[in-house]
Amino acid sequence: MEYWCTRGGNPVSGKEAVFRGLSERGGLYIPATSPEPLMDEDFATSDWQQVLALFFQRFIPDWSLSEWKIIVDQAVRKLRGDERSLDFPTRPVNRYLPHLYFFLSDMLPTASVYDFSAAITQTLLSFERKNDRKKPLFLLLSEGDEATAMASCRSVASEGRMLLLIPENSNRLDEISAVLPEQDFLLTFRSSYDHAAAMIRDLAGDALFNEAIDRAGYCPLFITPGYLLTVLTFGALAAASIALIAQNRMDSIDTPTSDLSNDRQIDFVIPEGHLTLLSGIAYASSLGLPVGTVYIGEGVFGVLSDLLKKGLRSLQDEKDADDDYDIDVAIPINLERILFEILSRDTDRLSACVEMYRSGGTFSLSSDEKKMLGQQMVVASCTPKRAQGVMISIYDRTDHLVDKGTAEAISCWESDDGRVADRDTCVIMARSPLLDDVFAARALFGRKNIRKDREQNVHRLAEETGLPLWPLLQTSFTCEKSRKAVSIENTLAEEVLALIDRADHS
Repeated sequence: MEYWCTRGGNPVSGKEAVFRGLSERGGLYIPATSPEPLMDEDFATSDWQQVLALFFQRFIPDWSLSEWKIIVDQAVRKLRGDERSLDFPTRPVNRYLPHLYFFLSDMLPTASVYDFSAAITQTLLSFERKNDRKKPLFLLLSEGDEATAMASCRSVASEGRMLLLIPENSNRLDEISAVLPEQDFLLTFRSSYDHAAAMIRDLAGDALFNEAIDRAGYCPLFITPGYLLTVLTFGALAAASIALIAQNRMDSIDTPTSDLSNDRQIDFVIPEGHLTLLSGIAYASSLGLPVGTVYIGEGVFGVLSDLLKKGLRSLQDEKDADDDYDIDVAIPINLERILFEILSRDTDRLSACVEMYRSGGTFSLSSDEKKMLGQQMVVASCTPKRAQGVMISIYDRTDHLVDKGTAEAISCWESDDGRVADRDTCVIMARSPLLDDVFAARALFGRKNIRKDREQNVHRLAEETGLPLWPLLQTSFTCEKSRKAVSIENTLAEEVLALIDRADHS
């Protein structure tokens, strides 16, 4: 299986795509062809860990199926920790809503879907690079959830170093600071997230930086939204959810295994901030799995809604008073994978559109391209008031409190006049509602009853709803920060090289 880059260049192997993350042109890696479909019998008799291994092996056959089973098993052990077992997070909501399933990320170690991708990523690198003379250097851009998951997985010191690049106002800074190993670094930025993505892309394509990192004995891995292994992990989770739902369906009607490809489709409901999930679900569909419609909820303003209606208008001329970096305006990095496919994998067309956008123009799709994008996807915006109403409604009907992004997605799903009422539907709750404590507390208790600090809000919500408080969150409330974040003052290359040099010679 070869992989292409969204920015052009020669194809690479799956192993190289995984161990590099971003190409030397700063682009994302895309499968050159669709793998062989998964067979119905694979789903009828496989448990969820076997399904994950089968999915990964289809897309990255550089490792055999038996090796992938070992990797998945070791990753699950990482997630399990001291617990004896780990149940798959997708489960039926209740017997009154038999067609509705939730993927409950709040049951995972750091309460986000990134716990799975972090465990797979670090297990795979450890599995493969035991005898590598160079140490891995993780360069991870994250809004907070993925960084927390990666830091938690590395709580036991391991070879190599990791540099986390997150916004300075992330509400997960305390958790990361409490668990980040001594050999790793925490950099914060105050610019926009898209500008930070442009910085790390420039870093991936900086020949001098790559040479300096090589001389220092490190091999860089750039992990950004759209990172191949994260996308494939989310696709594998979607495949395992489909298998579980299909098996539940067959058990409930007590019939022999039917042809899965001809069975009822399964819809997905996902929050806007997880377009990587959308790509993963698309890859699950490419294996012949019965993916129906994907419902994506956005806030009042959303990148997908804008793209479908009026295109993406560059804001290059609007200066951010807090942004000291002269970086090209970038199309959101987690959208590029989708655009690459919609534009028929035409790197020249994508580059031309991106250049027009950077120069202050508009990135627009043709009517055919818009139709292709909207074929199996429904996008709808949602006001905060509406999202809070959905949050309360879902809690009343299911006893599950959902986060803001999931509430927006469910609003999109419920308001679609064309949806099939009795179609099995999997709602991906990508993070715990306790991470949206102020928003959730306003919905449940009213604006006037919000507590003064986050810890009070979180504990009150947990007591009211029965949501689990994960250990790292509790630790972050009681311990002093063990690591001070470094704010970016120079170029990202200068900051990274200075941190590594200081650490290696201390």
